[in-house]
Amino acid sequence: MGEGIGEAVALRSEAPSPLVPLPRGERETLEAGEEQTTLCPRPDIPYLPPMTDSLPSFSDIAADFAFIDDWDEKYRYLIDLGRNLPPLTDEERSEANKVRGCASQVWLVFEGEGDTLRFRGDSDAAIVKGLVGLMMSLYSGQPKAEARSLDAEARLAEIDLKEHITPQRSNGVASMVQKIRAEAAA
Repeated sequence: MGEGIGEAVALRSEAPSPLVPLPRGERETLEAGEEQTTLCPRPDIPYLPPMTDSLPSFSDIAADFAFIDDWDEKYRYLIDLGRNLPPLTDEERSEANKVRGCASQVWLVFEGEGDTLRFRGDSDAAIVKGLVGLMMSLYSGQPKAEARSLDAEARLAEIDLKEHITPQRSNGVASMVQKIRAEAAA
């Protein structure tokens, strides 16, 4: 703590996480070949590099939130989470994919068939886009039966989200959960 922005400080995590790969060409290989180090402008804030294959797990996000004391920094984390989501095409930003009940525009695109729930999403608002990423980390890749019964409110309480977002954003999260559960039930 107390380091200025722009100073590169190595962060180490206890376990490998999608949050901590080094930029290309600067990888440190540790025992068992796991990459566990990244450069961060401030040592007290987890760094989110561009995500290529997957989002961090909800458990990893909750652990990062527990590590960060300041809610302004948690908002920045959410914004980074959303900034790193793969973009939707113009065709995917359709009325059929739009989530009703959100003050911002939110789209969820459900993919594939079978017993696993998979989706991508986007929003026109930075923090809401981070909330979309949060929903993806919580639900996407889960068996549909588990997604239907998952208590999102209890899981989100782990990061004290409801107390720190506006009622409109809270309603938007509830609308996303409703659409996700409906898709899991289909």
